[in-house]
Amino acid sequence: MKTFKQLQEELKHYRSSWRGKVSTYDPEYFDRETDKMVNNDKAIGWKHKLKEKPTTVSDISDILQPSDDVIHRGMSHDEYQNILKHGKIKSKGTGNLGTEQEGLTYFTTRPDTAQSYANSFAMKKHIPTEDKPAYIVSIKRPHPDRIKSVAGTGEHEVGVTGDISADDIVAVHRGKVIAHDPGEQDTGMPDGRGEYAKYQYLSGQLKGSSVAPYSRLHWEKIK
Repeated sequence: MKTFKQLQEELKHYRSSWRGKVSTYDPEYFDRETDKMVNNDKAIGWKHKLKEKPTTVSDISDILQPSDDVIHRGMSHDEYQNILKHGKIKSKGTGNLGTEQEGLTYFTTRPDTAQSYANSFAMKKHIPTEDKPAYIVSIKRPHPDRIKSVAGTGEHEVGVTGDISADDIVAVHRGKVIAHDPGEQDTGMPDGRGEYAKYQYLSGQLKGSSVAPYSRLHWEKIK
């Protein structure tokens, strides 16, 4: 049988669990359900968790399938607005690695990878917000002469040279922020684990952990 202290710790973790832990969410896209923590067939804790409604599309793969003739680029609101303004797609290359990738604008053959780059893999300043959604722009696959292979990149990654005309865009999907998880910071300070653990913490040998902020998106085709 678990001790009272063990149950307290489990309950603390349960209440702070990522399931349904958000600072904001849009009720248009979620239902709230009661979740119970049970010990010996008795409920000892309750909380609400969010369940996506059937009409919510959080996985782009549900509405955008891979195609041999089409490639996709996940991008920020600012990059998409720049395309509308200038009529072309051209990466600044700030996220490219090494000199061999200079001048290349990267796309992928996989919609789910484009989704990741538009959200969870985005640079901090490009993370989607309620005011600035994410986008996936799909274009006709360019002629092989315009595609450059670079060692170390994945088979699904496609580096395109030069400017890409906005006329080559065949589809645009927008990812609206419908919930936001603020993340979690843990200092790593030990609790009741002995003097040596406290020494490790104070000397910098025992490190904390963190969970990065994360936004959940609803995808819809706008072009």
